[in-house]
Amino acid sequence: MFVCLCTGATSEMVADVVATGAVTSKQVAAACGAGADCGRCRHTLRAIIAAGTTENLHALPNRRANAAEEKAAFGRMTCTGGCDSDCQHAAMVNTAVG
Repeated sequence: MFVCLCTGATSEMVADVVATGAVTSKQVAAACGAGADCGRCRHTLRAIIAAGTTENLHALPNRRANAAEEKAAFGRMTCTGGCDSDCQHAAMVNTAVG
């Protein structure tokens, strides 16, 4: 599964980095890029680090199952410069839906 959409890093890539000794999200970011951009994946990165091995990935939270709830809770990503959600600026904020 994709963990970081900014870099295209998968859970397997992150688990491999963790298996080589990474114990923080900053170390994972330095090794494969995951978590270095917007930061939305850092919670999942920490869960993979805690799981420690590829065999324990089934214990990770199912983000796809909660996608609708997450979208409702966080709203739409909006650039602080007025761009749309596909903007590449770092200054993105969540806006409420509704």
